[in-house]
Amino acid sequence: MTHDVAAAYDFAAPQFKSDLAPDSTSRAALEKWSALLSPGARVMDVGCGAGRATRWLEEFGCAVLSLDLSTEMLRRTGEGRPGARVALADMLSLPVTPESFDGLTAFFSVTHIPKVEVPRVLNGFHRALKPGGALLVAVVRGEEEGEEAHHWTGGHVLHFSAFDEAELATLLEAAGFCVIGGHGGEAVFHGQWEKHIFMFARRS
Repeated sequence: MTHDVAAAYDFAAPQFKSDLAPDSTSRAALEKWSALLSPGARVMDVGCGAGRATRWLEEFGCAVLSLDLSTEMLRRTGEGRPGARVALADMLSLPVTPESFDGLTAFFSVTHIPKVEVPRVLNGFHRALKPGGALLVAVVRGEEEGEEAHHWTGGHVLHFSAFDEAELATLLEAAGFCVIGGHGGEAVFHGQWEKHIFMFARRS
């Protein structure tokens, strides 16, 4: 699966914008969530894609480490950012020192994790954050799970997991997080409307 995710997003990288639109639901979620961060906070952007959240967080004043499985997405993230901290990494095994980050964002990257593996991923997020650290997880809202290939992935198969609010909150709490709020919205993704959940939590 790791190979398919990397290959799919290497293919798709030119299709993704590098900046958040002023009216995007992701930007609105970041603006709301950022109230949980102190100036100069160290934040990890897991599954950074083309760097949209990374750029917003840097403009906000955070020191950001951007992680992704796709070398092409990491290249997009680093464009125009001298000294950018980017790393090729798998969220199933984050290559970071425990309790070293003030905040962590995962924008739709957990979507590609089989639900049976999601607790492992969230436990890794918990280890990476300092006590009291802030987490923002964005997922597609729904119940379905499966393997799909699309034109935008170049035919590469990706895993897709959707969640409802109660399910995601339960998973976060089981991993040691305290859910403190959220933000919902809809957006068009490759021609189709999707419902999204943005959930905010703190590490206990």
